[in-house]
Amino acid sequence: MNIWDILEIEQTADRAIIKKAYARKLKIYHPEDDPEGFQKLREAYDRALKYAKINAQRIESYVEDNKLHNKNYFENEIQNEDKSNVEKCRITIVNRLEYSLDEDEYDEDEFDEDEYDEDEYDEDEYDEDGFDEDEYDEDEYDELEYDEDELIRHRLNFILDYPHEQPVEEQTDEQKVNYFIRKLRNLYQDTLRRFDEKNWEELLQDDILEDLNCKLILQDLILTFLKEHPSLPRNIWRKLAEIFYWKEEERFLAKKGLSRYIFKQLSNDPLPRYTYFEGNTDSDCIEYLEYRDKIVISLLTYHYYKANEYIELAQKMNKKDPDLLCLIGAYYLKTKQNKKVKAVFLEAIKLNPYDWETYLYQAQIMYENKGYQEAVFICNQIDDALMKYEVRTLKGKCYAKMTSWRKAIDILKQNMEINPCDEEIKKFLIDTAHDIKIYLKSHPHKFKYRKMIKEIYCITNQTEKLKEVKLDKEDKKKIIDRLFVICSILYFIRLLFVDPIRAAFFFSLFMLLLVIRVIQSIITYQFRKNKS
Repeated sequence: MNIWDILEIEQTADRAIIKKAYARKLKIYHPEDDPEGFQKLREAYDRALKYAKINAQRIESYVEDNKLHNKNYFENEIQNEDKSNVEKCRITIVNRLEYSLDEDEYDEDEFDEDEYDEDEYDEDEYDEDGFDEDEYDEDEYDELEYDEDELIRHRLNFILDYPHEQPVEEQTDEQKVNYFIRKLRNLYQDTLRRFDEKNWEELLQDDILEDLNCKLILQDLILTFLKEHPSLPRNIWRKLAEIFYWKEEERFLAKKGLSRYIFKQLSNDPLPRYTYFEGNTDSDCIEYLEYRDKIVISLLTYHYYKANEYIELAQKMNKKDPDLLCLIGAYYLKTKQNKKVKAVFLEAIKLNPYDWETYLYQAQIMYENKGYQEAVFICNQIDDALMKYEVRTLKGKCYAKMTSWRKAIDILKQNMEINPCDEEIKKFLIDTAHDIKIYLKSHPHKFKYRKMIKEIYCITNQTEKLKEVKLDKEDKKKIIDRLFVICSILYFIRLLFVDPIRAAFFFSLFMLLLVIRVIQSIITYQFRKNKS
């Protein structure tokens, strides 16, 4: 079976078709449910993209011929355009690139799989994160998206490589954008200033961010820059998300391949820390932090072979970072090497037995890999009054996943009393209410769970949804049927000792009614199915 059979498409050099096929197959071969099937699918996807890469070389040659990298081209092509025509200019260039690619001229004999090395392949050209089955919609997929991203990357490289300009009083929008991007790059490269939140606040107060057109252009460029340079503390990620409204732009971030990592930064979940490295200007230290963040991104996007490469590189530079050891434990869990996890976690704790954040990070890793009991056990070891809120949140989530809903609600309710504005806990409680509703469909007679749903809606201030908890006609029918069955069984047992003949007659009648009920249910189901 070749790569095209696995992807179930004809041989093609169109990345859009390859990505769509990969997204469809992801729904069948999920990495957690079928690791082997996913690995074969991933290999086929990588090889198909390499096949398409030869055609991308033609695009690059076209870009060079038209001087896309030349500063005069950008000066004349973009600066002379009005604000409203900047996006039209981009699409026009992309259309010209696409038109220049003639797939019929491609010679299959020219393609050599051994000629391309996996290590040389740019992982930024594709990202699994953008193809989450819950987020991806084939009808809305933009076929020019890849080429447009390439154009943005070319433009970013041009801005950063172009000689530094001094700001002048009257600048065009293009010059303002270029100057802001260079300031952001300089701040990122200055390790003494990078981790200071005040410096980023000062940068993000620039007047350019009040201009909507400039802000939209900056968002693309900043995301492209941060995708390659993600080593920023969580507070700074939150500042950027607040300025560019990334919390409301989940689908847009998914297309850029950053949604999982950014939303992980915006959540309260533990992540590798920077406190051990603040003020360290050593170039090796900066490179180490880059490797560590790329491990996180690789694990979130299921690129386990890449994660392994970054782990090896990071270990050569620093073997005494507890957060790195925790990430190695996460890698072992993802790759089903569970026997190695305990030893790595213990090694991380031995470095500093009273570093409670390491315990919490390990508990979070176990929770994300469905080790809910182990996560609760680790949380119980944490003895730090300052971390009770985070510990309770994680324990409540674990109990909810183990369907111990009563414990989960009681624990998370304490946190909601402390911080009623915690949107993350609110969302989790609402999801828990939904899970309980699904359980109630098959167990409508368990009224204690209905009380739990009502309690959740009261905690989350969604009293208008209390009507949904009431019994509907189907629930009432199910309860009446159950009561009828129970009463019939009790009456039959009683008759069995008093009058066996009547008991036999009653049993026959009961079985007849049961058969009629089953037939009625089948007919109702078929009627609804045909109607839908």
